[in-house]
Amino acid sequence: MPVAQTAERIESKIRLLEQGSLKIDPAITAYVAAAAEYDKQIAITEIKLRNGKPLTLDGEAIKDPPVTIIKDIAKGYCWEYKLRSDDALEKLRAIYKKLGYVESQLNGWQSINKHLDTGVR
Repeated sequence: MPVAQTAERIESKIRLLEQGSLKIDPAITAYVAAAAEYDKQIAITEIKLRNGKPLTLDGEAIKDPPVTIIKDIAKGYCWEYKLRSDDALEKLRAIYKKLGYVESQLNGWQSINKHLDTGVR
């Protein structure tokens, strides 16, 4: 394989890493915001239940539940916020995995480049 072609592949992988790294901060921000919103909604729901405010989950009325299950009910009630938080986390993890994959490819091309005969002695 020509040295120039290998260099192009290496530069291509470096560009992909640079582009991918730009996605990390927004993904972290999205995850942190979604996780914080979930925690907030859990707290709000627990307060409502402790204060005796009736809530409805899938058509079922919830009023004055035992204190021991309020946390579990709040988690079920806030399932959509948990879904958003988990989705944001998995998107962040996917970015890191993709970057790791591209980094492995880059390492492979760098190894190939190292062993090419450039004609320089």
